[in-house]
Amino acid sequence: MMWQEVILALVTAIIGAVSTVWAYWAGRKKRHIEHVKDTSDAIRELNETITIQADRNGDLNSKVMSLQEEIASLKSALLDTTLKLKEKDAKLDEVLRNQETLMAQLNYYRKAAPHIKPPRGAGC
Repeated sequence: MMWQEVILALVTAIIGAVSTVWAYWAGRKKRHIEHVKDTSDAIRELNETITIQADRNGDLNSKVMSLQEEIASLKSALLDTTLKLKEKDAKLDEVLRNQETLMAQLNYYRKAAPHIKPPRGAGC
């Protein structure tokens, strides 16, 4: 009878050990599958985030290009305006030189012929 109890205890221990190992291996596979699924979900979310960021980057790049074109256009307009101002400044300088020459001539003729009076309306 004693041998039966020992054998029963031994068989029960072996069955328990096998059951434990089996549960470990079965659980390990399940945990591995869950880990792979979690990793896959994380990669999918990361891909979505990357796609959204790439779209935003593309939009910002388009805006930057548009602003660069606008800056180039404004620089060109500024250059044209500057050139026109330089031309007008040169013409104004010429007019001022002509005015000085005419004033000098007028003063010369006033000194040479002080008895001649300028016509009415000539505010000199």
